[in-house]
Amino acid sequence: MLSKFAMEHETDLLRYAAIKREDLAETRHLVETMGLDPTATPSWRAMPVVHSACFNGCFEIVQYFVSEREINVESVDPDGDTLLHCACLGGRRSFRVVRYLVEKAGSNIEATNYAKLSPLHHACSRGRSDLVKYLVEEGGANVNAEDSMGKTPLCHAFERESGKDAVRFLIPRSSRIDALTLHMAWNGKYPTDIKLQLLDFYARRELHLPENYFSRYPLHAALYSPLPSEAAYLETIRNLPTRVLSILDCDDRFPIHLALADALRAEAITPELVLVLVNLEPRQACSRDPMSGLSPFEAVALKWSNKPRGLDLLFQLFRHNPVEVLKRRLEASALNHAKAS
Repeated sequence: MLSKFAMEHETDLLRYAAIKREDLAETRHLVETMGLDPTATPSWRAMPVVHSACFNGCFEIVQYFVSEREINVESVDPDGDTLLHCACLGGRRSFRVVRYLVEKAGSNIEATNYAKLSPLHHACSRGRSDLVKYLVEEGGANVNAEDSMGKTPLCHAFERESGKDAVRFLIPRSSRIDALTLHMAWNGKYPTDIKLQLLDFYARRELHLPENYFSRYPLHAALYSPLPSEAAYLETIRNLPTRVLSILDCDDRFPIHLALADALRAEAITPELVLVLVNLEPRQACSRDPMSGLSPFEAVALKWSNKPRGLDLLFQLFRHNPVEVLKRRLEASALNHAKAS
């Protein structure tokens, strides 16, 4: 116990000099004269002093440890994090340390800790867009690397609400944009432009649709995509121009055809969602799907006839007269205009 206490006490002395005061002269004295070890880990929870210096952005201290004391930049803390990992977890001051470790000290930019997290994963989890751009553009970091949970750097960026700039940077550079990424985007507080950008690249990368498919048929692309909930689809519909509801895609299909075709595999596509599509563009109710040959009424009867809301939708489709619906809309619009004037 005494030796352990002494070790913790010595480490605290060095930590105070190097991290709290950033006193290079005192740090030199403690290391060179008293023989204190900046890589020591006195307890399971403690980060070694050299790793703490990287995390806190103590540039001169880190430079001294690495250049003069020749501490191995790939030495790890109790989590398996290297010096570069710790610097990428730090605040704004740590950017200079990151550059030094990559450009001067030769740190392995693809090193992973015990959870298979790379320095880029850490930078993304902190929402550090400056570090993310540097690691990718200058260091060539792998934007598609997966951690032990199968998460890419983009997934980690989505977990941080301050990571919007990092997300915008990573989306066009990521070859893998999967359902998990879509779920994280819609479950977080992210602006519409990011979500639509994500749908565009999901259509290209995962669905292998043509480059211009999303720009021409954005709602079709959204309905092809596995969004996490009915609310996510409704939000997407609200943020797209209403004209997209009446567009036929390259297979002559309305959006409702895709929704009904995917309804069995996608729980988020519900009778309520289909009814919204019909109310926004009634002409879809009378159009047969050229791929299946089914009308919306027939498709709903096959999929949801055993559900109360499905029966309600069946009734609505059965009585839906697109001409009358449009007529009522025009009358209501004229009435509102007259009231306003």
